[in-house]
Amino acid sequence: MALLRSCFLVLALLGLYASAQSSYKCDFENGICSFLSNDRRNYENWKIGRGKLNSADTGPSVDHTLGTDQGGYLFVNVSAAKTYDVKLQTINLRGDYCVRFFYHMYGADIGSLTVYAQSSWYADSKEYFFRSKTQGDRWKEAFFTARYERTMRYSGYNVVFKAKHASSTKIRGDIALDDVELTQGKCADTKWEAEKLCSFDDYNCGYTSLRRMSTTWEWKAEGRRTSLLNVLPKGDHTLGTSLGGYWFIGVSGSSWSQSGLQTYTLTSPNYKKPQTPLNCLHFYFYMDGDGAGFYWQKVDELYLQALITYSSSSSIVLVTKAKNTTRHRVWTYMEAKAEISKNYQIAFTAGIKSNLPALVAVDDIKLFPGNCPEAGFCDFEDGKCTWIDGDGNYTWVMKRGNSKANKETGPSIDNTLGTGEGSYVVVSTNDKTPGGTANLESEFFPPGDKDLCLSFFYYLKGQNVGK
Repeated sequence: MALLRSCFLVLALLGLYASAQSSYKCDFENGICSFLSNDRRNYENWKIGRGKLNSADTGPSVDHTLGTDQGGYLFVNVSAAKTYDVKLQTINLRGDYCVRFFYHMYGADIGSLTVYAQSSWYADSKEYFFRSKTQGDRWKEAFFTARYERTMRYSGYNVVFKAKHASSTKIRGDIALDDVELTQGKCADTKWEAEKLCSFDDYNCGYTSLRRMSTTWEWKAEGRRTSLLNVLPKGDHTLGTSLGGYWFIGVSGSSWSQSGLQTYTLTSPNYKKPQTPLNCLHFYFYMDGDGAGFYWQKVDELYLQALITYSSSSSIVLVTKAKNTTRHRVWTYMEAKAEISKNYQIAFTAGIKSNLPALVAVDDIKLFPGNCPEAGFCDFEDGKCTWIDGDGNYTWVMKRGNSKANKETGPSIDNTLGTGEGSYVVVSTNDKTPGGTANLESEFFPPGDKDLCLSFFYYLKGQNVGK
């Protein structure tokens, strides 16, 4: 009996120890921190990396913490692991924890990254984050509140980062992590801080929308379905799962539902003037307006506008993404330069004219000080970036893999990844009127002291291809 009481005492002390520390953080500058460890059953382990990993241009070239090739991060070569799971796990946790991390997934055959909470004693787990395929050559932020629930209340839990390759292939793919942070309690509300990522998972971030008739912007909160629309995204952008949240506006598509173009505005709280006048607004948007119906049914117009508004009712239009964006049913990255000189609000205006189901959604909004870090650059792996279709007869279309459908000529692989998984933009002259134009335009670059170098890769093939 004394031995049994001792066992209970040891377990209780272990439980107290596991929950005694309120926060953990690892930037991997000095190796893997003690609260993280590789699973002993791993076929391939997570390792420390610095700078460029290989000549194949997969994985990051700089870390997230320092933004240089001297900074450290954690990575795994998922192709070396074949199709086995590669797991990194935290120590045993008790109570709710805000899990925050930055991830980098770039390569031709990148596999997937899943983050979940695993009960320490029971076969009970809850998936919070999932991402697959290449995500562009950039560090992305994600965070969620890991809930102390179900059997985890009895045994505690471990947060597990699992990388997995979809198939056994020699094509290299690297997944990287940096700045992993665990903070006890629910993730904080970023309602009054535009410079912090607003994911809309736990909070609506103070955004509001006025109802017009029966339609308004709605907040899809964590794990809850608030609308009967059948065109809602299957997951948000932050987490890539049904647990994540976002704001959306949509119409059901009845033939009498709309007589003309309707606009709906989503507005942030009032923010104080930023420290620098030049800033960069980052966000992700999702559109679904390609549904097929009877010949009188169509999506006439569907667009999203991002604006900076002031109390004087004046506003600055930053960017407009129209229906011809061509990346429907995909979360697409967008950034826009914003010059802000006083207190302001961020606004998103959606325009919809449709008697078919149609939807616009936004997620992961954040204002960065200074110029947009990727100004002008686009590898088209995550949309058209800041490039838009200008005045012209035709539009540049996003393609992946073989573009030779409908008897067209064109590439079967992209230049960035060199595989059929890579994306590019293309315009075909097939069935086009001679003399027609398709203009792809960059953002405006103001005068400066430095010259700019334009570099690009192009592909021309076929008869009467134009110029």
